[in-house]
Amino acid sequence: MIQYNSNYRSLLEYYDTDTISWLLNIADRYRQTRESRLSKKWQEYCLFQKEASNINDLKKSTIRSWREGHHPLGRLNIPLVTPKFLWVLAGIIGDGDAVVYHHKQKNLDMFVVRLKSKDRDFCDLAKEVFNEAGIAATSYSINGGNMYRCVAYSLLLFSIIKAVREATKEAVSRLLRPLLVTPVMKRFFIKGCADSEGYVSIKWKNEKIVGYDIYVFTNKNMELLRLVSELLEGLRYPHSMTKKAKDCYGIRLRTRNPWVVLRFDEEIGFSIRRKSEDLQKIVNFVKKRRL
Repeated sequence: MIQYNSNYRSLLEYYDTDTISWLLNIADRYRQTRESRLSKKWQEYCLFQKEASNINDLKKSTIRSWREGHHPLGRLNIPLVTPKFLWVLAGIIGDGDAVVYHHKQKNLDMFVVRLKSKDRDFCDLAKEVFNEAGIAATSYSINGGNMYRCVAYSLLLFSIIKAVREATKEAVSRLLRPLLVTPVMKRFFIKGCADSEGYVSIKWKNEKIVGYDIYVFTNKNMELLRLVSELLEGLRYPHSMTKKAKDCYGIRLRTRNPWVVLRFDEEIGFSIRRKSEDLQKIVNFVKKRRL
């Protein structure tokens, strides 16, 4: 397992108490079995932090545990927010969904995020990143081996994905922006967006490249598109937003300057082999023209 820099913080350290309550409430809305004690425990912990008068109603052992530094949500396998974690989070946002599986034998609700792709290496790498972050995950083929899926078990990620789907503007502001604090974090998030919903388009004539486009992200959700656009702007990547279909837009790099292509390849690029190979064709083409 990768040993991350101690400067990385856990996911919950980026959020205030109200935001964490919001995430827990989202999960509660999708529960099918018994009522969760997590929300109640979190409310009690908030009272403990505020030193409220009714804190005496709590168990002494519980208060002692919190004073010793134990987190009330410690059983949720809270991941560290690393660059790779932001990559897989962006991948799920672009190409995934969030569902609840009901385990009848254990009478449990299992909160799941899923990534679906035709690229096996995308799902396999996502599984590795989830496992490195302390989140149980698996990957396997579906549809007769024509598609692949990565499944990860995490209540917090489930709630984040649901929030992005249901209240994107608020989710971007409260859940995503606080995580994107360094250029490295931003680049890995963009890379996840590119792996999930980006692509390279190459125009050929007589087996020679005569034109190309690099789309970093395509989506129907304008709030997500604006976020990716702002990140690219902050990293000084010239780009434009173009309409791809009736209600779908794409963020395209302005590649007239060859340095944009070379810099994108060096700093961001693609993790998926198929897309990376297409990008490399353009990189080689650009380098030859500069000679």
